[in-house]
Amino acid sequence: MPQVATPFAVFYHLDGRSTEAIKAVAENLKAEYFVTDGYAVYDSDAIEAVLPENAQHQTCLCHVRRKFLNALDDKFLGDALRGEAGVATAKEGLKNGSPEIFFCLLIEGYRKLYTIESYIQSQEFENEEERIKETLSIRQRYSAPLLDDMDGLVQGMAERFAERTGSGWVSKERTPQAQAIVYYLNQLPKMRTYLTNADMLPDSNGSERAIRRTRLSEATSFFRQSVETGKALAQLFTILETARMNGITDPLTWLNEYGRAWYQYSLDATWNHDMQELGDVRGRRRKFCKDSDAGFDVTPWLPWNYVKAAK
Repeated sequence: MPQVATPFAVFYHLDGRSTEAIKAVAENLKAEYFVTDGYAVYDSDAIEAVLPENAQHQTCLCHVRRKFLNALDDKFLGDALRGEAGVATAKEGLKNGSPEIFFCLLIEGYRKLYTIESYIQSQEFENEEERIKETLSIRQRYSAPLLDDMDGLVQGMAERFAERTGSGWVSKERTPQAQAIVYYLNQLPKMRTYLTNADMLPDSNGSERAIRRTRLSEATSFFRQSVETGKALAQLFTILETARMNGITDPLTWLNEYGRAWYQYSLDATWNHDMQELGDVRGRRRKFCKDSDAGFDVTPWLPWNYVKAAK
């Protein structure tokens, strides 16, 4: 949740990407808006049934863009369409109705969409109300017409590569080009949600970056097949990523300071208990008394509060 005042990350350990596994997470989070890839389970009735009534769903634009990139031949990548030779290639492709040329135009469209988002992120707003107003205004003024043009390009290729069924669009042929177009068409209703929600991002890049560490851990951990270790790592990554998102650059120091404060509080509570209940504190206790940390205040140690206090 990088767009809120106190950003946080939550990691879950799932046995797989089944409907039931994702449903359990969705039901627990009660998210009012969320960004995902085009995995069909996210649109299933089972998932929608456990979400808030007005939950908003945005398809990750980077996943859509990646489909078009994967469908391009190498000769269209890099600077292939620049210069006189590139212009000649583009003209010939447009004349012949080459989908790759249109894909290049779509990829350029995504670049412009992200330029708009970068501009919004670079602005300084006087208050939250102004941020919301200006963000929505800029997106409606520039991003919406650009998406209209991109939709037109894909719709123009739809008849050749895809056909509509009762459950959505399907490919007419097994080619990367057809798969990219079908993916776009099926995600079309959910690609504009962010235009009307200033707190919503057009992609899931934040989540992708956050889970990169878990992928590295999975590759190096000898216990990656252990459910218990997976759940423990999910808790650990929840703490570390939330700390990072709030500006804590040295999470180990933060956790050590928190641990010492908790220990000292529990120790003092135990000594006080022994003095009141036993009247004698000779010898060293082997453990804390029951509920020794019951009154410990974690508020100052929450990442967003800890960072403010350190400034």
